[in-house]
Amino acid sequence: MQKVYVNKATNMVDQILPIDENTNYPDDYYSWCYAVLDPNNQITTYDQRYNLDTKEFEKVDDYIEPENIIIPSKEEEILNTIEKLKVKNTELVNELNTTQQALNEMIMSMLGGEI
Repeated sequence: MQKVYVNKATNMVDQILPIDENTNYPDDYYSWCYAVLDPNNQITTYDQRYNLDTKEFEKVDDYIEPENIIIPSKEEEILNTIEKLKVKNTELVNELNTTQQALNEMIMSMLGGEI
């Protein structure tokens, strides 16, 4: 059995990973792909397009193998996620500071200018 990762943008086979009871990969292992199970290991080449209507793979005759394939590792994906979370954290801290400042001003106006 294997899990075939299909590129979301092109519906072309992107990755083919063998799985068994001890090794399985999450469906979102590659964020730019969706996963399709291939229980009989029929998909062995990357010149296949997944047809979403028929749920079948179709050979693409004019497929040209890319010269350089750059596949980010899971570590790179994790680092990218961490960077995005750092940016989001900074945004949230700024929003919190703005909210705190507004609350302080409201309290000061209610107390007559004293905190």
